[in-house]
Amino acid sequence: MTKQTTTKGIDSQTAISFWEKNEHRARLTALGIAVLIAALALPIALSDNGNDGLGAGLYLLGTAVGVMLIIAPRLGHSGHKHRRVLISADARQLAKQELSAYQHSRTIGMVFGIGMCIASIAPAAMLDNSFGAACFMLFVAIGVFFLVYVNLINGAYRRLTRERARLI
Repeated sequence: MTKQTTTKGIDSQTAISFWEKNEHRARLTALGIAVLIAALALPIALSDNGNDGLGAGLYLLGTAVGVMLIIAPRLGHSGHKHRRVLISADARQLAKQELSAYQHSRTIGMVFGIGMCIASIAPAAMLDNSFGAACFMLFVAIGVFFLVYVNLINGAYRRLTRERARLI
């Protein structure tokens, strides 16, 4: 069992800095996941042309890039993921305002992400070939990007609405 420690509270300025760092992490994480999904489209698209070796190589390259994008914002982390900090009343109030203001953007991102995932069926059904299957993967990658991104941002705002939070 890991012992959790509590340190002095953070203020509104620290909260803003936290959200900026989290936005960067969310963007890279969502992009990394999307690249991992989109990388599947490469061997599928090239399979009809007899370029299986090229498709496999591009898939591995895409996978490597996706993993790097996911890992990059976490490198150099201090490792204090179990440390809980007190959130000042001003910072909690600001977080509640930011969370409320973000809900419209989150809704748009969720609708677009879900829409892209549903729309991904169309090219696969209409084209009925490897290009349609590759388009399916690309549409899913775009949809998943938006779903992951808006929910990570939302979680960062929500985290600071509590009296204590882990800032990782």
